[in-house]
Amino acid sequence: MRVLFLYLILSVSFVCNSQINSGIISYSVQKKSIDSSENQSKNIGYKEFANNVDKKTNALKFKLVFNKSYGLFSLEDDLPIDGEDYMTKMAISLLRGNNVYYTDLINKVYYENKEILNESFSIKKNFDDTKWSVTKDSKLIDDYLCYKAVFNRPFLDKKGETRYTEIIAWFCPTLAFNLGPFEAVGLPGLVLEFHSGQYIFFANNILLEKESKVIEKPKIDKVVTQEELNKIIKRKLSEIKN
Repeated sequence: MRVLFLYLILSVSFVCNSQINSGIISYSVQKKSIDSSENQSKNIGYKEFANNVDKKTNALKFKLVFNKSYGLFSLEDDLPIDGEDYMTKMAISLLRGNNVYYTDLINKVYYENKEILNESFSIKKNFDDTKWSVTKDSKLIDDYLCYKAVFNRPFLDKKGETRYTEIIAWFCPTLAFNLGPFEAVGLPGLVLEFHSGQYIFFANNILLEKESKVIEKPKIDKVVTQEELNKIIKRKLSEIKN
């Protein structure tokens, strides 16, 4: 039944995508509501700090530019913000706004450009590395019918131990580009809403074009796999402790 469901989604994607060759999606950020009892447990100083950071995150917007071969996702570079403000820097770091995501749809890989411990890396990942679980849950986003997909993303904590966090992507099969915010790629449709941690990234402007845009490839730094990067991080953390 699940195989048939995915087949129908892919069939719809193929039919509806023939007239679209490129596009730009703008994403706004919204923090999820926090349980009141959990919020009361925080001290006043922390709550004030968190509220100030939240105000800065609300001002951030991200952009996905794409054609039928490539996609580029990053923080918008013309935002009316003070990039030197401490709270703004915290908000950008919290939302991974310093990272750039470049997707190669032809080879079904993407690169996450990021800086870790003052060293730049390009983490190369295959679409198949992200084992999405596509559900039958659906909803309309800006009049587009979207379906829910879930993935338990692994990450290293401060101790260098592997943890998992659930991420959710709402993708639209009628917009048949395997792209979305951050690592939300490889799904049979554009991701119009993405849940990561305490934040929701949602499309607030969708521009689709018949003409194909040229996607500028960002600088690719030291290319590593996630496994190789994890080893580097663990080694650096061990050096810091010693």
